[in-house]
Amino acid sequence: AKAERQGQPEPKTEDPYVKDLETRMREALGTRVQLKPRGRGGSITIGYHDANELDRLLDLFGAG
Repeated sequence: AKAERQGQPEPKTEDPYVKDLETRMREALGTRVQLKPRGRGGSITIGYHDANELDRLLDLFGAG
């Protein structure tokens, strides 16, 4: 997107349903979550601050 090329992040979605899902996931995981709907699918971005937090998230997903 044009905004990305200028070093600015893409605008976050304002869809109330998506925002609610982001909030619920953030509360469940204890870290920032961003949903990017695209057509019939999309992507989920889950942030973490360090290796310990990544390990904690992997444990939550049963992959630790």
